[in-house]
Formats: sequence, structure tokens, C-alpha cells
Amino acid sequence: MTSNQKTSVLILVASIVTLFANYVITNIFTTRVISEDLLFNIFPYHIVTEYLSDILFFYGIYLFFFKYFGHEKKKRLEIINLFSIFYIARAILMMLTPLMRPTGVDIPSHGIFREVITQFGMFPSGHIGILALMYFMIEGVKYIELKKVYWWVLLISSFLMIISMGHYSIDVVGGIMLSYIIVSEWRKRGPTKNYLFAN
Repeated sequence: MTSNQKTSVLILVASIVTLFANYVITNIFTTRVISEDLLFNIFPYHIVTEYLSDILFFYGIYLFFFKYFGHEKKKRLEIINLFSIFYIARAILMMLTPLMRPTGVDIPSHGIFREVITQFGMFPSGHIGILALMYFMIEGVKYIELKKVYWWVLLISSFLMIISMGHYSIDVVGGIMLSYIIVSEWRKRGPTKNYLFAN
């Protein structure tokens, strides 16, 4: 199987598993509950924080794809593989602890797409997990300035995601930890070693 075929398989599996997880959460866990969160009590909610969170998230996406991904042509398949692995792992974890959104069912999603897209699983956070994944993928020696900026993007985004009630605190921590594990394990076993989806 070629590198392109392996990447295509991973993308397909990630899509199927994510759709299946959403189906399971929606149809089996219909009585999922809103949980308490200490930081929700400490920091007051304001709708502006939802939009600030989204703006920073899209800025992080822009930084990664235009300042890193665009310059690392040899690593593109590897990067896409890591995104796919993250979504497969996230979909499985979402089904294990299917909490209700902190804002309930009245508002289906968060930020710019709050009335358009339905947010299913809570743990781990996809927004913060993806930002963390990109942060851990950026090589600090070669892209030291980008890495520094991205650290602040990840830190502030994590805070905004919680105070905007887009995710529980544990979701944000879980997203960061999952991304760290995936990138660390990939680097240990990944593209240069005998690994299932190594290029």
C-alpha cells in the first residue's frame, strides 16, 4: 500500500468513526446531563467570548497551514495522518463519556456556527485538541518564532473555550493530552520505523 493510499484509508476511517460516534451519542445517550465545572463558576459567561474563541481558533489554523504546512511538503502526508489519528481517537473517547453541552440543547453549537452545526461529544475538545496537535507538530528549532506565537494561541484559546462554555475544563485538558500522546508516539514509532501508517 502506497503512502497516499494509507493516508486515504486513515481519512476514511476517521470520517466513519466520527459519524458513528455522533450517531451513538445522539441516539443511545439521549438523557446525557450537564456537568458542573469550577471555572464556569469563577469566570462569568459572555457571548463575546465564543466569537473571540473562534477567531483565535481560525487564526491558529491560518498560522499552521500558511506558515508551517505550506513549507513542509515532505511532511504533508504525515501531518494529515496525525490529524486522522486524532479524530479516530477522539471519536472513541467521545462515546465513553457522553456529556451534554454546558449550555444544553437550546444552543446546538458554539461561536460563529452556534445555530448551524450540532456539537455532539464533549471529551476531548476537538478545537483545542487540533490546536495542540498543530503546536506539538511544529518543530521548535526550525520555527522558533512560530512556536512561541502558537504557544500563546493555544493557551488563550484554551482559556476562552472554557469561559465561553464551549467545553468543560476536562475536555480542554483531555484534548491537549491526547494530542501530546499522538505526536509523541508518532515520533517514537512513526515515519522512519515499522509502523502501520508510517509513510
